Amino acid sequence: MAASNFDGGDYNFRPYFIDAMKGGVGHFFGIGTISVEPGYYISQPVYKEGTHEKLGVAVVKLNLEWLQGADASEPLIVTDDHGVIFLSSVPAWKYHTVRPLPQNIEASVYETRQYAQQSITPLPMSIVKTLEGGAQIVRGGHNAPAFLATQRSISEPDWQLITMAPLDPVESEAQNAVIVTALVYVSLCLLAFYWRMRRTRGRNMIRSRELLQTAYAELNQRVDKRTADLSDANAQLTREVAERTRGTESARRARRTHSGEQTRRARADGGGHTYELNQPLAALHSFSDNTRVQIDRGDQAATRENLEAIASLTERMGNITNQLKLFVTKARPKNARADVARELSNVFSMLRPRMKNVAVDVAPELTGDAPPLFVRCEDLRLEQVFINLISNAFDAVASCDKPRIAIEADVRESTIEIVVRDNGPGTPADALPRLFEPFFTTKEMGHGLGLAISSAIARDYGGSLVARNREASIVADGPEGGTQADADRSHSAEFVLILYCV
Repeated sequence: MAASNFDGGDYNFRPYFIDAMKGGVGHFFGIGTISVEPGYYISQPVYKEGTHEKLGVAVVKLNLEWLQGADASEPLIVTDDHGVIFLSSVPAWKYHTVRPLPQNIEASVYETRQYAQQSITPLPMSIVKTLEGGAQIVRGGHNAPAFLATQRSISEPDWQLITMAPLDPVESEAQNAVIVTALVYVSLCLLAFYWRMRRTRGRNMIRSRELLQTAYAELNQRVDKRTADLSDANAQLTREVAERTRGTESARRARRTHSGEQTRRARADGGGHTYELNQPLAALHSFSDNTRVQIDRGDQAATRENLEAIASLTERMGNITNQLKLFVTKARPKNARADVARELSNVFSMLRPRMKNVAVDVAPELTGDAPPLFVRCEDLRLEQVFINLISNAFDAVASCDKPRIAIEADVRESTIEIVVRDNGPGTPADALPRLFEPFFTTKEMGHGLGLAISSAIARDYGGSLVARNREASIVADGPEGGTQADADRSHSAEFVLILYCV
């Protein structure tokens, strides 16, 4: 505190002087207009002794610059009632505001010369977060350190004391605590892993010892077994000498049996070609008899038609004779194709005499009006298959009151299924497994070759021929036969010919 006499000066602009002249006690902090030093002013009026006449104003100025010597690492500031910092342990923060000043307050500070015309600007401090109790985390810039700011009110005068504690040491200690905690956790995990590995290793050692003991016991058992096997092998050698002698004799018998089987197959193939010739020969005989009748009647159109059929049959017999050459060499042209509808038409021409009084239903796909369906097969062989299947159907319906034969087709992506069905009594269940064997027949005058030849032709071109009764689950496919079922419920046989489309 310093004593000075400023008698004669004009201080009517100072609030502390105005308050004292009004008879009160003035309090004011500001920068001296003459000394240009900040201080806290306390003023009271001076009266003439014994009267209320004011003689002047007595003013006491307190110097508070001692605050600048405080620790700048933990800033301490004091603001007035307008938020202007007038005391600070950081000198650069003095005469800044903690919040923007309204224009009227800024004008009043300027008029009272409270801070000697200092430029009052806001302190570049931003609030990061407000905590409970009014504390705030503030930062002076983008990369500036953060502080925990707490404020306390000074009732007289209306000032605010703001203390700031740096957060960098706290954050550093927190990071150190996290690192220490992580190291402790990792250490515990490593210790647990080591303890677990040690237990696992102990169990593995015990397990390995047990396995070694088991393997040793098994080795002893194998040695004993091998010894017994060697003993048995010695006895086996003696038996094999005798069996080898018997095997030589069995091989001789097998060769004789194989020679007989070849002879039987040759008979079957030769009989098949003979059977193929018998069909057109029988048709020729029938057409010849019918032609004589037509000539006697004078029916020239029918006679001409029969003669054309006889010529066609004669040509077919010539083709069959040529086929005998293929039979000798076993050559089968694999790229042959046949028109299904045309071969069916040829077969109906040959079997016309047998079609009297029999209803024959042909699928639209198999008639001459439909687009041609070509299959992988020679035309004469396909014709022979149709002759055999349709002839069997005529034989099956011979004793029926209303005989009927149906020929259906199911065209798929790469194959076609042609079904020949009759309404006869069906095939006996015990005969189905042997139906395609050569020389096996259920007819009194049959040769047993028609179905065997048809099945062989289908197989030669990658197809198949299946025989079954409609209601019973009885199927025979090729010479291997098929399943059997109750024949009491079966009737109406059908044959399914499957060939590849071309």
